[in-house]
Amino acid sequence: MKLLCLLKPLSQQHSDLLKATAIVLVIYAVSAIFDLAEHFTRWAAPLDAYELDELPVLMLALALASVWFSHRRMREIKNEMQLRAQSEHALARLAQENQALARHAMQVQEEERRFIARELHDDMGQYLTAIRLDAAALANTADAKAASHAQRIISHTAHIQSAMKGLLHRLRHAALDAHGLLEALKTLVEEWKAQHLNIHCELALDESCNALSHASNIVIFRVLQEALTNIARHAQASHVSITLAITDTATRPAVQLQIRDDGMGFKLTASGYGFGLTGMRERVEGAGGTLHLINENGLQIHVNLPL
Repeated sequence: MKLLCLLKPLSQQHSDLLKATAIVLVIYAVSAIFDLAEHFTRWAAPLDAYELDELPVLMLALALASVWFSHRRMREIKNEMQLRAQSEHALARLAQENQALARHAMQVQEEERRFIARELHDDMGQYLTAIRLDAAALANTADAKAASHAQRIISHTAHIQSAMKGLLHRLRHAALDAHGLLEALKTLVEEWKAQHLNIHCELALDESCNALSHASNIVIFRVLQEALTNIARHAQASHVSITLAITDTATRPAVQLQIRDDGMGFKLTASGYGFGLTGMRERVEGAGGTLHLINENGLQIHVNLPL
């Protein structure tokens, strides 16, 4: 057993110590065999005025000073490494806390979206419908001037209802709750294509992505929603390609969303573009994923969410 312990590989520190000890012993043996000290004394005797015979003492003092300096420096390096390790640990902990806060903020945001959408639909929707019905009744009166004003009220009310419908659609997509992620994405893309007939859009969805968590569904839907909005406003693209699939990475399975367009790419000077991308990145990273941009021949957005 002792032999096995001796055969174990030595640490770098012990190995260096053994090497230094061996070098000292070899120098001592050579000095003893060849009487180097006596030869040095005889050589230095004619130069006694220069006190060369004190060189061994000086060399010993330098060696001791070097040992002290090296030991002190090693302690400083060790302390610096400990402080760095503590800092890295603190940064990792802060990153985890920030991720948890971002995830909580996104959850609160979705709850607020749901609440606002419900209030708009239930309260304001009813009032707008009542205004429209009253205006329609007023339009049937004999007073031509009043009827004209009533028609304008009907038109304005219809415009407000249409705008509110779009706002409700952005706040909370009903298909996401009713039919799942894939159907919601298909509906989102079809509605977007109907509004942008000059842009050809391709959508490829992996059916296995319909069993993702609710949190992942929200992230993917919101990222695609924001990406399509940015493309329509800033990209000047003629072709868009969207792919959603589950892949096996080196560590764990992940869902990957890829959005490509052949537009003018990402420009920092584009108003609202950078803000939208920042919001997408915060949402993805809050869910523990990554968002990577390739700004070449258009813009490519690669989202990776671990399962």
